[in-house]
Amino acid sequence: MHRFDLETDPYELNDLSADPAQAQVVDKMNRLMQGWQAQLGDPMRLKVSKPHAKEVVYDNKNRKVDRWQPLWIREKYFSE
Repeated sequence: MHRFDLETDPYELNDLSADPAQAQVVDKMNRLMQGWQAQLGDPMRLKVSKPHAKEVVYDNKNRKVDRWQPLWIREKYFSE
């Protein structure tokens, strides 16, 4: 989880989350996010140990419906 001071750093260049003075705020934000995830039934982890970018495929042959996609997207592209 990242933390920024948007008044003094509107472009979010200085991440404050590692600052010990921000530890309580970051912890509170993490708890709130975990609570929201539980309410939504979101199983994704907030952190991964070795993040990596996914390969982007533009051919759309293997598209899969995503439960977070709006209904109009699901109806337009996945109703076949």
